[in-house]
Amino acid sequence: MKALAADRFPGAEQQPLDYPGARPDFSFVYYKNAVYRIVPHGGTLADLRVDDAGESTPLNDFLAACGNAPLDARHAVLAVGSNGCPGRLAEKYAHQPEAALPVLVGTLADTAVVYSRQWVAYGALPATYLHQPGAASHLSLTLLTPEALRRMDETEGVGHLYRRIPVPGAFKMDAGPAIEKLSAYLDPRILSYQGKPVRLKRFAREGPDWPALDERAVLALVLDAAEVLPGLPIEDRHRRLLNDGRLLKKLSAYLDTHMSGLKVDARGRLTGL
Repeated sequence: MKALAADRFPGAEQQPLDYPGARPDFSFVYYKNAVYRIVPHGGTLADLRVDDAGESTPLNDFLAACGNAPLDARHAVLAVGSNGCPGRLAEKYAHQPEAALPVLVGTLADTAVVYSRQWVAYGALPATYLHQPGAASHLSLTLLTPEALRRMDETEGVGHLYRRIPVPGAFKMDAGPAIEKLSAYLDPRILSYQGKPVRLKRFAREGPDWPALDERAVLALVLDAAEVLPGLPIEDRHRRLLNDGRLLKKLSAYLDTHMSGLKVDARGRLTGL
């Protein structure tokens, strides 16, 4: 297939109500605002190839041609929210225009992707990793150079918003290799609804009987519970919330008072549920 423009997949800052953002249903490498399909041709990372307009190139050769580090010099970091979206990568790496960023699509067992109760500045309730035995999530994995990882840590607010933690298990790429030595971003401030976490509907597969909602639905649920602008369409409520500090303060107070209570340890495991 021919490379696709990254702007076909808008990022979370552009369309926060569509968080975690539009993305291809296949693995890809993001490079210079374009998306190139990655196709597995065997059971190892070295067997991954880039398909560009019918030409098949080993992914490591593609990375080298871009002046980038090979796969074995990269860190495997789960994209449990918007980081698997090409448009979001374009937003985050605008100042690293030469970065080539492979994003693999696959499944990770014992993992749930759930909503945090923090409200991020661009107007969304974001996702966080959760280790949950018996759950399974179909999500993305980014392969980042040390420089790209530092940038990702910066954008995730590591040290004051998220922590990056090691993740057990192996990510199984669709029709491709299994990848170990994973990490993920954890926010222990899990959104609680009726005493349970809320999963991101897009990624949820097997797992416990927890609600699974998209961004519009979870925001409507939270705003209804907090009695913020009841009866209005979610688009109008969202717009008002972004432009009225008093409403945002009311929502934040409600989240911390009435939608907290779930405890998460340093490994991303719920305690006491």
